[in-house]
Amino acid sequence: MSENSIVKALEYNQSSGTLSYKGVRYLLIRPETVAGFQKDLEKVAGEKAKNGFYQGGFSGGYLSAKKYKELFNFSDKEIIEFMMKMGTEIGWGSFSLDYYNPDSGTVRITVKNSPFAHAYGKSPEGVCHLIRGVIGGMASAIFHQDCTASELECISKGDDRCIFVVDLKLQSHDILTGKKILIVDDEPDILVCIEEILDMCVVDRASDFETAKSLLQKETYDAAILDIMGVKGYELLEITKNNEIPTLMLTAHALHPEDFIKSIEGGAQAYVPKEKISEIQIFMRDMLEARQKEDHKVGKWFVWLEGFYKNKFGDNWQEKADPEFWKKYFYI
Repeated sequence: MSENSIVKALEYNQSSGTLSYKGVRYLLIRPETVAGFQKDLEKVAGEKAKNGFYQGGFSGGYLSAKKYKELFNFSDKEIIEFMMKMGTEIGWGSFSLDYYNPDSGTVRITVKNSPFAHAYGKSPEGVCHLIRGVIGGMASAIFHQDCTASELECISKGDDRCIFVVDLKLQSHDILTGKKILIVDDEPDILVCIEEILDMCVVDRASDFETAKSLLQKETYDAAILDIMGVKGYELLEITKNNEIPTLMLTAHALHPEDFIKSIEGGAQAYVPKEKISEIQIFMRDMLEARQKEDHKVGKWFVWLEGFYKNKFGDNWQEKADPEFWKKYFYI
């Protein structure tokens, strides 16, 4: 019998009922339990269920990659190889790294004998969302940006193995390309700047409330970027909310905790300071991806900007809002 380093290093605490590896808690569970839960959830939630499993795997992959990379001082390739070995030893199938190119941001991984696919049975599409999520999370930790893993082949589809790929070039600007965006701001240079940054989008510009209102009545938009001061941003937000247009509030003068809360409660998907205008692509992509997944809570932009808000508003600024506000709109 081959030696299993994970099993050998597992620590069992009878009094607390825990199994731990290097300080991280694990549990044993039959794949049929996971597959049964997944199928039932997919019946009632559809794509949301798949995304939920993916996000669960993503969190585990991201946190594990960061922890073990720091713990063992691994290089990027070494952490991939370590996690492939770990995936195999915890019984998630036989993992192997087929291809890794740090310059292009590409990773290809094969998993033979996936317990999730075997337990799930036949399906017209890939079902190993937990594994896919782990690989996406691991890649995000390595490439220092949000990555999405795809399952190209799956045993459930009749393939003899499962193949997962992360390719940053394929992901670049994909969800923004061709999207029709309305930008509203009373500063002409801001309008020009955003249009140049979002050059992959179809952009309409408005410098005042009436022009923006007229465009919203005549045109259909995939998203909107609204200033607050000078253009009656909150009134426009009410219109975009009623039209189900994902909206990002971009402000310099209305940069206060009260405006943050008012924007999110008023229907905005993001609240971004103009100081971060150069990163508008990232925030827009995050907002549109969340809407595509029918995720009505605030996306990753808040995590990315949390430090900025603490520096700007003070460490305890979140206490200005009712605790139910954070539970309703954020993953906190």
